[in-house]
Amino acid sequence: MTDEQINSLPDQFRQQVLFVKQQIALGIVKVDSQTVDSVVSRVLEQNNHDLLSMTPCELWPYMRGRTTWVIGDSMSKDFFKALKCFMIEFQDLATYHASNNYTAMHLLDSIPGFGEPHCVHMPQRTRLCQVHTIQGDLFIEGNRTKIGVLPLLQQSMAHPNDIFIVNFGLWHGETKQPEYKDNLHQLGKFYTATKDKFPNLFWFETPKQHFDSADGDYKVPWIGTRKGPFTCQPVQGLSMDKDGALHAEAGNAVAEYVLKGSWRNIMAREILIEQYKLPVIPVYNSSATAWQFHRVNFDGQECSHYCHPSIPQLWVWVLKQTLQKYGLKPVENWQEGKRHKPGCATVMDRDEGQYGGAKTIDLLQSD
Repeated sequence: MTDEQINSLPDQFRQQVLFVKQQIALGIVKVDSQTVDSVVSRVLEQNNHDLLSMTPCELWPYMRGRTTWVIGDSMSKDFFKALKCFMIEFQDLATYHASNNYTAMHLLDSIPGFGEPHCVHMPQRTRLCQVHTIQGDLFIEGNRTKIGVLPLLQQSMAHPNDIFIVNFGLWHGETKQPEYKDNLHQLGKFYTATKDKFPNLFWFETPKQHFDSADGDYKVPWIGTRKGPFTCQPVQGLSMDKDGALHAEAGNAVAEYVLKGSWRNIMAREILIEQYKLPVIPVYNSSATAWQFHRVNFDGQECSHYCHPSIPQLWVWVLKQTLQKYGLKPVENWQEGKRHKPGCATVMDRDEGQYGGAKTIDLLQSD
């Protein structure tokens, strides 16, 4: 953004943009400044000015006194990262085990696709935890594990006030749609059976990919035959207006299909939302036209995951809007919310037989 554009912003928005640019200039935030400019311009064009002025204090009443569990594939990990960074002023900057219940932790850490159950701690018995769970058959019935992730958490370490944000999608290719449908029904039935005790379960929509296929999706036949770098591209005939609504070019069947969410979100909405009334965090629209915000990985440019900061940071605002929409009530008596099993174990060094001192995030990652 030019200085003239920045100076024309309302005061609180101008200060937010100047702060981010200062962090980049000082090298504190490692990101292409053009990415930040593009995201800020995109937000302003859509009249979502309150997104730029949102503070961690606006989310804190919903998170305080409970654990927010983010469970899913690498898209969920990106959302966890964005939410963790947004709330960093409330954290002690250490990373912790989800529990010192050894059996439960062993089961979680044995999930195909790493598991990696860990948490960050905040004041007043507040935690943000992530469990890497890449496919739907790992969530409920545990077809490849001894128990599904959600039943395990709710039986061993979760509290009824906790928030569960779940997603599985991109690890289910288009040839596995029947299995995906079954997994969605398993989740919906589980929510129906447990919502009286654990009411705060939310489905996180699958964000859009922008590969060089007609609808932007990565295709199963490419597995083992195509590697990056890829060329990301927009879906032809799809656009977004200033209110964040998607539009498809008249007569463009592919654009109309993508507008509806592509097959994963279409199926999830029909089953989870319409049939089982499971609350949804609607992140798809924010990503549908964001083809230019994808990041580079070990194979070069890829078209699934997004840069930080960019689209994942928008999802934090969508989370706040969703919690407000569904009327999630803050935990007023958080002092009384003791867990039946301890949940504050520090990170265990891998070569130790007992729990060691808390490790910093850098040390944990370097392991």
